[in-house]
Amino acid sequence: MKITGSVAGGNKKKISEAIKRFKNESLPKVVVTVDLLTTGIDVPEITNLVFMRRIKSRILYEQMLGRATRLCPTIGKTHFEIYDPVGVYESLQDVSNMKPVVTNPSASFEDLMRGPEIATTDEQLAYQINLIIAKLQRKRRNVSQTAREQFIHLTGGKDLGAFAEHLNSSAIKEALAELLNHRDAFSVLDKDKSHHKRSVVIDYHVDELIDHTRGYGEGQKPKDYLEAFKEFINNNMNAIAALRMVCTKP
Repeated sequence: MKITGSVAGGNKKKISEAIKRFKNESLPKVVVTVDLLTTGIDVPEITNLVFMRRIKSRILYEQMLGRATRLCPTIGKTHFEIYDPVGVYESLQDVSNMKPVVTNPSASFEDLMRGPEIATTDEQLAYQINLIIAKLQRKRRNVSQTAREQFIHLTGGKDLGAFAEHLNSSAIKEALAELLNHRDAFSVLDKDKSHHKRSVVIDYHVDELIDHTRGYGEGQKPKDYLEAFKEFINNNMNAIAALRMVCTKP
């Protein structure tokens, strides 16, 4: 689905209708837009962002990221992913307040626990601990009651959120000691498979064509379509450079 200023010739009502359709309907799943969905739209189900052009504005960049930061428990959303082939983050990372939490959200606590053990500087250690804190914050929204109770028992009464806050407020060395002393608690979280997954619908029935129609835009006959196309060319020859070139150059 395309949502740009060219939708319906820039008609604001048509653009608003396109945005409402994207927000409220289950399909389409993908929308291509330019400068129209940066603010003023709330679609919690957005889980992926793809940047296809460079931007120089930190504010605009963070507004774009904001489209995917909405929580959405109904689909079990714990994170969103950014695909950045044009290097937007690389050009704005020094001035942006929004940093990537983790490069691999599917990494287990066991994998993340290896990070602090091999860190050689306080900066590296702090980064690794922050990854674990971020995963704890995500996991606490998607943990079974049994695993939650076991975690609380093994950490001396601290829930996932409380333990994350405790790590965040502790000095680096103290936080590391807390992590190493509670490996069993994190092992419980790794074994907990209560997170919600989207259902996959598979239909083995053979497709059947029920009906089909043939149309030519708003016209009912080929002649109507050709007349409408001719009118479009005449009305836009001076407004669209490509049309002017086709119609005037040999």
